[in-house]
Amino acid sequence: MERETKKIVLPQSKLEVEIVTYLTWGEKEKVQDVIMSGANIEDAKNGKIGFDTGAVLKSKYALLEIAVKSIKNGDENINYSKDWIDNLSSEDGDYLMNELDEIGKKK
Repeated sequence: MERETKKIVLPQSKLEVEIVTYLTWGEKEKVQDVIMSGANIEDAKNGKIGFDTGAVLKSKYALLEIAVKSIKNGDENINYSKDWIDNLSSEDGDYLMNELDEIGKKK
């Protein structure tokens, strides 16, 4: 089954990014699993609970890999990669993540 997508234009680079409009249950669980992998509760009864904050970044990468369907710069297709997202301007990266956060909130 083909899923509905929407196209957004990143404010600074003007790249057109096609993203899904919702996550499936399995996709949502995958992203949550990555977040939860950062929890360290091995010594919880002694009050020692930790969290690997790197799991948050890993969950963002997981969400991007699921949600980004295409990237275009005019007629040129750009492949999604961690390097691509890491090299976006802060403005473009924040804009894209805000759009993706919205699809993650849909019920």
